[in-house]
Amino acid sequence: MPIPAGPSSTLPEWAPTREQVAAHVPRRTLLGDVNGFGTAVATFTDATTPTGEQCDAIILSACNWVLLVTGTLNAALSTTGADCAALRAAGLVELTWPDNREDLTDGELLLKLAESMRKDLAAANITLTGDDPTTDADDVLPVFVFDAATSYDWI
Repeated sequence: MPIPAGPSSTLPEWAPTREQVAAHVPRRTLLGDVNGFGTAVATFTDATTPTGEQCDAIILSACNWVLLVTGTLNAALSTTGADCAALRAAGLVELTWPDNREDLTDGELLLKLAESMRKDLAAANITLTGDDPTTDADDVLPVFVFDAATSYDWI
């Protein structure tokens, strides 16, 4: 298996939507009063914190994080992959734009859930594809060729 080229700059087709991320952190989509009494729009827009564009960047980062251990994700796992990336993105949103200490705690919990889900997702992907991207590239070791050793006669 070739070594992956690195993070993608485009979202995979299974990427979660802004709405899927917002489902985990609905307080982040409030419009109006910033003291928690606004109307939740259940997505990220230009009027939310983070904005929709900022959320898209976090979603891309979360998808690349998932792909780091899964490699190409089997289509049967696309919904689970999206759920895992949505949890990761929601956790990053909470940690990046905290309003209080509880937001940090919530963010850390979401990231732990995403980490656990990613491990299960990677194992399921290996079962379906038979391909473990975390070990195949390591199994190919470089071969070095050196000139024959020169011996010297020292008295």
